[in-house]
Amino acid sequence: MLLTILLRALEASITIMTFTARKIRKALSIEPQRVLWCASSNSSKGTGIEVRTDNPSHIERTVNFIPWHELKLEIEKNLLPRMFAKSSGYRFAIGPHRGKEDWLMHVVDSNGKPYGDVWFGLDPDTHQQDGLVRVGSSIRPPHTWQAYQRLSNGTYERLPSRYWNLEEVPEDDREVTPFTNS
Repeated sequence: MLLTILLRALEASITIMTFTARKIRKALSIEPQRVLWCASSNSSKGTGIEVRTDNPSHIERTVNFIPWHELKLEIEKNLLPRMFAKSSGYRFAIGPHRGKEDWLMHVVDSNGKPYGDVWFGLDPDTHQQDGLVRVGSSIRPPHTWQAYQRLSNGTYERLPSRYWNLEEVPEDDREVTPFTNS
């Protein structure tokens, strides 16, 4: 009798654990979102990201803007720990490129040395806007090391990626486009 109860409880647990991430997100009303980087030089809203949520059950699109000072806190809390096995000491930095302010984003180490480039909304390999977040090298193809999708609760879901964590990236592949003012 006790064994039967335990087996049924185990079966129920296994059934619950087999829910996919998408089913759980749907049950919690957490929606995938698309993002697009907005540099202050070409955005009236300032530096940050536009966040787009498409609701397939309605013909409805929601576009919100997250300014850089809020986005930086969000990604350092919710994205950095997904990128590295040990994320302490790393942070995000934005800077100019070819006279455009806040045009580039890097993840940098504790000394401020760029570790990799970050793209919000643009696939650096195809140059298409797809709304995903990518981390990689702007110098060496294939450019994308990791890809993420922003979710409506401000977290980031890792998509199939070349490296599970960025410590696996060979040092020779960590070339990035430097910040420049001219």
